[in-house]
Amino acid sequence: MIGKAKGVLFVHLENFSKLNAGPTAYRAAIDRLSAEDKDAVSGLVLALGWYPIGAWNRLLDGYLRAHYPNPRDGMDKFSTYLGEQELRGLVKFVLKLGSPEFMLKRTDFLWSRYFDQGKFAAEQIGSREFHLTLQGPVDENLGPSRYNCAQGAAPWLTRGLHLAGYPDGKVDH
Repeated sequence: MIGKAKGVLFVHLENFSKLNAGPTAYRAAIDRLSAEDKDAVSGLVLALGWYPIGAWNRLLDGYLRAHYPNPRDGMDKFSTYLGEQELRGLVKFVLKLGSPEFMLKRTDFLWSRYFDQGKFAAEQIGSREFHLTLQGPVDENLGPSRYNCAQGAAPWLTRGLHLAGYPDGKVDH
């Protein structure tokens, strides 16, 4: 089964690209895609729609490689931006509960907002310490790429902890 990525990722990458690389950088990344990938993502991308994960993986990879000497650094920046944009509403809810554990225990729910493949679990191993695991297919057409898993999840969750009022909160890969 081919994996899917939520359109909101494309929307945020386009906005991030405009802020950091200029107004044409996102379109240039799309133009470098195969005809099949272009067809999937070059029209009106709906934030709540689902799109081929392979197209997302290749677009993200192409954008990062074109604009960052170390694409992992670019993914850290994009993930932090994504966390800033996406987690505000959730963080307000977390603040009402007063618990970063609430957010960390729901990592699988949060992950499934963006990808239909993979399982993201959190096991509490200390009073404020968790062991997070992410499992899923590794083929670029079936599941999220290494950037999403290795460099994406940790900065995104770290930003969520900071927004929740835990400036020392950190998620390491």
